[in-house]
Amino acid sequence: RHCRGIAKQLLGIRTEQSIGIMVNSGNVAVGMVCLLAFAAAGFHNVPEGHVGVYYRNGALLNSTTLPGLHWSFPVITRVAHVQITLQTDEVHEIPCGTRGGTVVMFSKIEVVNQLHEDSVLSTIRRFGLEYDKTFVFDKIHHEINQLCSQKTLRDVYIDEFDVLDDKLRDALQLDCNKFNTGVSVVAVRATKPRIPPQILENFELMEAQRAEFLVAIERQKVIEVDARTAAMKARIEAQRAANISAIQSQQQIDSQIAKQKIANIEDEMQAARKRSQADAEAYRIASLAKANANLLTREYIEVEKARAISTNSKLIYFGPSIPNALANLAGFSSSTTETKEHAKNKHPASTNTCGSDTNQSSKSNEDSFEIPLGQPGSNVKPTGKSGIHQEL
Repeated sequence: RHCRGIAKQLLGIRTEQSIGIMVNSGNVAVGMVCLLAFAAAGFHNVPEGHVGVYYRNGALLNSTTLPGLHWSFPVITRVAHVQITLQTDEVHEIPCGTRGGTVVMFSKIEVVNQLHEDSVLSTIRRFGLEYDKTFVFDKIHHEINQLCSQKTLRDVYIDEFDVLDDKLRDALQLDCNKFNTGVSVVAVRATKPRIPPQILENFELMEAQRAEFLVAIERQKVIEVDARTAAMKARIEAQRAANISAIQSQQQIDSQIAKQKIANIEDEMQAARKRSQADAEAYRIASLAKANANLLTREYIEVEKARAISTNSKLIYFGPSIPNALANLAGFSSSTTETKEHAKNKHPASTNTCGSDTNQSSKSNEDSFEIPLGQPGSNVKPTGKSGIHQEL
């Protein structure tokens, strides 16, 4: 029994110690888990296209973080993500009161803008995280009212609607630059405003009439173009006919000129031929004269005349002077009377004894005659009254 009591006491002491150790271990584990959860709460992720800005106890810190995983002290530090890429802010239901008192409504205006990274802290510190509300949303309403109050309904709805986007963009950018926000307004897109139905019908009617007017103008332009085309075509045809006529006239002129040149060439050729023939004839005559000059020597002439006299069928009696007559035949030119007297003086008897034919011819030819000293066979030309021809 004594041993049992001692064992029970020892066993109770060990059980109480084990329980205490277990309780202490659980507290440590819980503390570690809480510490890990607190530390994990400080991790945060900054998305791409944004930068992280931090507020500690409500004050903006002077540091930013780039996209990625970062850690900040939980509970006392708050993280905000600011977009630095292009973003589109949409402004809905914007009223517009025109100069004539008509109110139209823009259903939506989109503003594309971008905040530069180096201006994030200064812009957030001065205008807060909702900086675009001040410089985009509220500014759009103000600028629309300013523009519409100076324009008519037709200007806003039709005539100047195409430049409304550019005017809004310039106005927004002017204020952003004025306050050095670092915001760039890239583009502004405005939808067509809504106008009252009655006015819309009038505009539609006006547009229909305007379309008809434009169609009439275009038709008139087409008619004018057709007329100008016809006139141009007529001028071209007339010019073409004139050119053809001029070409044909020039061809005729060229043909006549060519014929004239050919005639001139033929005339020159004929003249050259005539000159050649004349030169040849002159050369022939000169050569013949030279040949005759070389041929007709005194001896040749005497021989030929002697031959001609010897072959003559009719002879004239010269008496004893025949040798002298033959010798002096080249310079012979005496009358018949001188011959008769010479013959009577030398041979008186011979004169009476001539044949009847010779006596008759001597008696009948009382006048003188000449024997020409030309070529053989030439005729005797009478010089007296009787006109008697004697052939040699």
